[in-house]
Amino acid sequence: MPPVMQFFGPISEKFKNPHVIGGDGDKMIIKKSEVKALVGDNYRISQDFYDRLSDSVEDLVKDAMARAKENGRKTLKPYDL
Repeated sequence: MPPVMQFFGPISEKFKNPHVIGGDGDKMIIKKSEVKALVGDNYRISQDFYDRLSDSVEDLVKDAMARAKENGRKTLKPYDL
């Protein structure tokens, strides 16, 4: 079981959205439509960008989890980033 699932338990059904599937079959933790809205119509976005962005966000969250755990907390705070 991945470390995130060990920490938080199974992924909730509300996060199992077929519209946020990454190219390698893993779940994305970003919402493509929100990224596209932020970027606007002046730029196109490759699938690789979405995959890398999702991986980066996942790494940030895992690092924040480790920091919170080191400090004896189960609540992620902004300063954990």
